[in-house]
Amino acid sequence: MFRKFLPVIAALLLVPVGAAAQEADPQAEIDQTRQRREELNAELDVLRASDVDLQRESERLEGVVRQHEEAAATAQANLAEVEASLGSLEADVREAQRLTERRKALLRERAIAAYVRPSTESFSSVLTAEDYDEAHRKTTLLAEVAEHDADVLRAKQDAEAMLLDAKTRFKAAVDEAARLRAEADAELASATAARDRHAEVQLALETRIGEFQREADLLSAHEGQLVSLIMAKATPSTTAEV
Repeated sequence: MFRKFLPVIAALLLVPVGAAAQEADPQAEIDQTRQRREELNAELDVLRASDVDLQRESERLEGVVRQHEEAAATAQANLAEVEASLGSLEADVREAQRLTERRKALLRERAIAAYVRPSTESFSSVLTAEDYDEAHRKTTLLAEVAEHDADVLRAKQDAEAMLLDAKTRFKAAVDEAARLRAEADAELASATAARDRHAEVQLALETRIGEFQREADLLSAHEGQLVSLIMAKATPSTTAEV
């Protein structure tokens, strides 16, 4: 609003005192200056209020930047912890895979052995036993063979379950690392955007202050010129009276 008065004030400052004395009535100049001053004061009030608002926004954005930077730092710290655990989890997966392969091999060996060298003891041989002691011995042997086979199968199943658990934990850690990395990147991007916005607001604030100072300087210079004009007009009258 006040910018429209800047050319007027600048033009007045360029008018020589003598020319102003000839072309303008001092009282009219004073009245115009007072009116212009009132308008300027109103504009300056708006400007000061705007400066206050800009300062509040600047402070708010500084807080936003800090929040995003803190959130990014937290996400990065969590990411570092997860990434540090990946090595251990990978080792767990490798060990579980090794154990699973070993248990599978044992199970294959047992199956091949049972096929190539079937046990001479079977349930029919128990039925044909000549006495109770022989039948008990054969029954015990069959139970031991069956239990051994069951142990081998259970060990293989346990190894597979361990491998599945290790892979699940490893995948969860990888997914969490990706999530935290994306979160940290997003927070840093938000902090950068907020910082850029803060710089824009700060520049606007400084620009307003500069405009205020220039307007104040122009007004002061114009008032001084008016005073000189009035004094120049009053001097001949004083001389004539003497």
